[in-house]
Amino acid sequence: HNNNNKQQRRKIVFLHIGKTGGTTLRETILHYGCTIKANRNNRQTCEQNWKIRNQTQSALSKSTTGILHFEKHWGTPLSDATDVLFPIREPVSRFES
Repeated sequence: HNNNNKQQRRKIVFLHIGKTGGTTLRETILHYGCTIKANRNNRQTCEQNWKIRNQTQSALSKSTTGILHFEKHWGTPLSDATDVLFPIREPVSRFES
């Protein structure tokens, strides 16, 4: 490790796979893209909810710079990502739901 070289900043793209808890992850843990997702119950954005809870971002949240959900994409292109984060779920319960 050379101290003169700056470490490359991680660029994590969150791959949102349906029915795996991705929305909960996006709204409660990952701050990126939060302002575009409205809270269905009280119409506050999750950005406002973060402020109400006085929630701060984790290192994971700060490194997440893109979201890919079906045909929609925000932020860092998948081809430029250093890492991809995706939730998984036990397949039988996913199928049944």
